This record gives sequence, C-alpha cells and structure tokens, in this order.
Amino acid sequence: MQRVTEPVLSPPGSRWSLYAIEAVATAVLVGAAGVYTLAVQHPASPLRAVLTDPLARRFAIGSAMGATITAIAYSPWGRRSGAHCNPALTLAFFRLGKVTRGDAYGYVAAQFAGALAGAASVAALWRTALAHPAVHWYVTVPGTLGAAGAFAAEFAVTAALLATIVHAMRSARGRGLTPVFAATIVMLAITLESPLSGTGLNPARSAATAAVSGIWTGLWIYLTAPVCGMLLAASAFARGGVPCAKLVHDTGRPCQFLGCAFTLDALRREPPNGAALLLHGGHS
Repeated sequence: MQRVTEPVLSPPGSRWSLYAIEAVATAVLVGAAGVYTLAVQHPASPLRAVLTDPLARRFAIGSAMGATITAIAYSPWGRRSGAHCNPALTLAFFRLGKVTRGDAYGYVAAQFAGALAGAASVAALWRTALAHPAVHWYVTVPGTLGAAGAFAAEFAVTAALLATIVHAMRSARGRGLTPVFAATIVMLAITLESPLSGTGLNPARSAATAAVSGIWTGLWIYLTAPVCGMLLAASAFARGGVPCAKLVHDTGRPCQFLGCAFTLDALRREPPNGAALLLHGGHS
C-alpha cells in the first residue's frame, strides 16, 4: 500500500480526548491486573483452591491479561487512541517517527495518571486483601535472580514484544491480528518469566502499584528496562518502518499519528480489499 508523507491528522483540539482515552484504557488495564491477581492468588479465593499449581495460576492471570489487552485494542476507543497503554510503547513509536513529541508527552502523562487511578481504585476496594503476602499489592519486584535477572528479563521480554508488534504491523496478513500477537507475548511472559521480575513490562503499571503500596524495591528496573528494551527493538527490527502507531486502525476517521498508511486520503488513493477493511475497522 502506498505510504503518505503528509497524512490527514486529527485536529489539535481532539488531542485531549485521545489522551483521556489512553488514561482510561491504562486504568482499566492496571485495575484488571489487580483484580485478576486477587482472584487467583488470594488464599480466600475459590480459584486459588482450584489452581493449586503456581504455574497454572500464572497462566490464568496471563490469559486474562492477554484477553484484556486484546479487548482494549479492538474496542472503539482503542482504535481511536491506538491502545498503547504503556509509556515504553509510546516512546518506541516516537523513536520510529510515528508520534509527535507533543503527543508522546501527552500519552505518557495520561498513561501514568491512568495507571495510578486504576491501582488506587483496586486498593480502595480491597486494601486488606491486596496487603496479603500472597498478593503483595501485585507490585513488580525482583525475583529469584535478583535485580540483574529482573532487569535482563524485563529488557528481553519488552524487546521481543516490540519486535512482535512491528513484524505483525508490517505484514499485510498479520496486521489485523497485532493485538493478539502482543497479548500472546504478555501471556507467556506472565506465565513463564514472572518468577524473575514479576512481569511489569510497563513503567506506568509498576510505578502505580509502587505508589499505592509504598513498596519501591527495584522500581528503577521497571522504569528503565522496558523503555530500553523497546527502544532497542525499534532500532534493530523496524528499519522498514511501520504503517501506523495504532495496534488496530480505524479507517473511518482521520489519524493523529505521523506517516499513517491508513488515512482517509491514502484509502481513497488505494482502497484496501474487504478483508483489510474489516481487520482495520474501516467502512465501505
């Protein structure tokens, strides 16, 4: 498909609505992580009695988080904002030249604010249960291999996550399934890598649970490793660029991101086939 050097951008006044969507989506994601952890890990939960194996419990949480990520990305609001929900992902797209500096600031601020709201909401409802050692406020802290192991794990998984997203978005066949591929990586990381780092992968999520719990152990790891991992992947795997910074594109409206290949102008020049319209949320 033909690339557009000067896309039809969203009007400046609509930026605040996009930032608000990112804040709400991130709040939902972080809040859901707390609810799933309580439901699976707390000793009083019926699920804890059923899922006796720690690996099975991590798989349950990972699957639920993957489903949540997918639902957010495919939702109408997720199609509008791009469903980043993660400062490291926004900064990676900024590195790729798809996000303006102003939008990078706006998205990152919204993501941190939303994450704090989500974690605080869960804490307000279930503070005593969250404080149980089996739940530990669902904070991300270094695991069995210490700080070095946690940093390496967070770095490696986020690099793999961004590489997966980029390769999916650059594939005409896989582009519409980008959120599914990303969610699968997150699910596998929570299931298999969690004993090393707690699987933060998201600076806003880790900072929010640390702020709510007062547990700041190793926070620097979770603020830096995901950003470094995704920026490395952006440099190493994305030399050919990506069509847009949205995980799932809505072709029925102008796009806020730079160099978008699915703007209204681009679609008029080279309309995608029916399957592509369906995958990207467009209108015939």
